[in-house]
Amino acid sequence: MRSYIIKIWENEDLREQGISDIIRTDIKDIRTAVQIAQEIQNNNRYACIEVQDNQQKTSYYMQDMIEEKIFEKKYLEAIKQEKINYLYKLMYGDKNIVFINEDMIGKANVILKELDTIKQNLIEEYQEDSKDIIKEVNELKDEILDEYDEEDIIKLYEHPMAIVPMLNSNKGTLKDMRETFLSMVEVKEIPEVALDDVIDAYMGYNDIGNFMEYSSDSNIYTNPSFSSLYKDLMDLLNIKYINVYTNDVSDGKYVTTIEFNKEKSITIDINAWSEIEEIKENLKSIVEYEKTIENEKNNISKLRVIYKEVGKEPKVIEIEDTLEAKQKLVEGLIEVVPYKNNLLLICNEEGKINNLAPNLQFDYDYIAGNCFIVGDDFENEGFKSVEDKQIEDIKKDLKERSIETCEEIEQEDMEF
Repeated sequence: MRSYIIKIWENEDLREQGISDIIRTDIKDIRTAVQIAQEIQNNNRYACIEVQDNQQKTSYYMQDMIEEKIFEKKYLEAIKQEKINYLYKLMYGDKNIVFINEDMIGKANVILKELDTIKQNLIEEYQEDSKDIIKEVNELKDEILDEYDEEDIIKLYEHPMAIVPMLNSNKGTLKDMRETFLSMVEVKEIPEVALDDVIDAYMGYNDIGNFMEYSSDSNIYTNPSFSSLYKDLMDLLNIKYINVYTNDVSDGKYVTTIEFNKEKSITIDINAWSEIEEIKENLKSIVEYEKTIENEKNNISKLRVIYKEVGKEPKVIEIEDTLEAKQKLVEGLIEVVPYKNNLLLICNEEGKINNLAPNLQFDYDYIAGNCFIVGDDFENEGFKSVEDKQIEDIKKDLKERSIETCEEIEQEDMEF
């Protein structure tokens, strides 16, 4: 991670000779480094004093006997980078934040890019076996992609190219390489973070002091929107959503809606003169609502049904007792039809209208599209799982009714 030093030239002769002394090191904050340098110069009046990076390649501040100067572009870049570092530190913690080549967060795609370099080096070394090498390295890359998502935070203990000299000239060395490579990588779980700290860091990083410039989505070409603000914050807090939009209510007042799925959403009142504390309270409400959704999802009961796809054998499957799960099976709106013995048949309500393939024959009528059989929980006005003793009889009946070909069927209006 970047740090700063303070360098002095005691007099003009030493300055002309390029002879300097470093009097302070390992200062983490650029503004603190400049402040310390100013205080030192005011008390000592050296020929020149500078604040530089710890590698002495970049100058951020200089004061001599004639002028005082801040190298503004580099100075502002340093401030921005410190804010980024602080934000990542909040998100990933001291143990999880990784800096590669100074201030770069290591991710799986960095590793995969290095593998391409390794592959090229191996090809040059073992030219006659290049096809096998390409194949083996590509397989290795696929394995790593399966095990480590590109968004996973990883830690690289040493440069991947360091393993190349460790390989011997025998064929199949890439098998050994995989174990060596994976031993250098450690997947890091993202820990829980303090919501207030993340919001403060985000506001500081983006220099947001108030929300007077923020508005609804209708003005996104001239002003930042509250939607983008909430999206950024929810992304940082790892809150899962599918859509965010903000509408005008009146002058300076807005309503932001966060959709978590097709059925669940929350609305947030906000205005242009809101304080950051109000944003924090809103985010806390969003977090609590997301937890409620997760709890509901975990408590959803399961249904055992007999699923009959067009042209296939009926099979026993388990689904969530939700409208969405039932619609997914029939690929559309559901229609509930009495079957027999306290059982129901669920099919696509628009199966015939949409010309779905015939599936089951019922006397002079038929079921179009995929369908399933489920128990009728009439006492609670809902559904229940098919019982063990019913399964074989249902499967046998569905097989007998199954339409195996797409022959034309006379369509007659008939209830069953």
